[in-house]
Amino acid sequence: MRWTERIASLLSVLALVTATPGAWGQDGEPIPQDELPAFLGPVPPDHFTWRVDNSIDFVIYRGKANPPLVGTTGFYLGDWPQDLEPSQSTVKSRLGRFPAKWHRSVGPDGSIHQEAIIALGGVLNLKAHVWAKAPNEDQLQKILSVLGQLPTFSSGAIPAYFQSLHDRLAGEQRIRRMIWICWCALVLAGAWLVDRIYRRRRVSAALRLVIFAGMIAASIAASIAATLAAGALLGGIVTDWFIIGRGLLLLAAAGIVLVIALLLAGGLFLARRFRTRTT
Repeated sequence: MRWTERIASLLSVLALVTATPGAWGQDGEPIPQDELPAFLGPVPPDHFTWRVDNSIDFVIYRGKANPPLVGTTGFYLGDWPQDLEPSQSTVKSRLGRFPAKWHRSVGPDGSIHQEAIIALGGVLNLKAHVWAKAPNEDQLQKILSVLGQLPTFSSGAIPAYFQSLHDRLAGEQRIRRMIWICWCALVLAGAWLVDRIYRRRRVSAALRLVIFAGMIAASIAASIAATLAAGALLGGIVTDWFIIGRGLLLLAAAGIVLVIALLLAGGLFLARRFRTRTT
């Protein structure tokens, strides 16, 4: 996503999330009827009146409780949640399957407002900024109990709005794993063959470790070249973050292997020199 779109998205979410509680049930559009069953799951549709705001890379759901429930609730889904406002106290509990640290404030009339940011994880690494307001503790707990039964919080289900993006990123994740497995298998197989050759030539273990480190360095260069070539040839199929992320992970892992190999080689070399001097 371009930075201009990201900034526009961030500005729009700030305007939406900071809306006054009285406007929560008025903003947005009704959830489409074909998406409502998947969104509600086991929750009866008459418990809340839900509305939704869709943006470039986030979605905001707002719910107004219907009698006998009293209160409002809502949650933002995306990767840029607004910072929590200062509160009078914090309360730890769970919302569905996820732990939540609620920031709670109590009004002069006894009404309770609380909000929390919950990491939903998964391929998209979504975060939910959840808020709820009720006239008393009993109504608040009933609202949160219903909210926790939504598939988003009870099972971590992805809303339909994010499904196409989720499927694409899940496919890219499978490709990354396959590339890593193949790369590791090739490096280990090559290292084993080279080690057998030099072992037959009676090369020391320290030198063989240095040779192994050199193979890792060569594989890094080859992998970076292959990654750049794939990015140039595939263009839009391979996203920028995929290329950069894979390259950084590869460099980090290969760097660790290089350091370990060189440290072991140095240790073996010093141990051999020490044994030679003592004998």
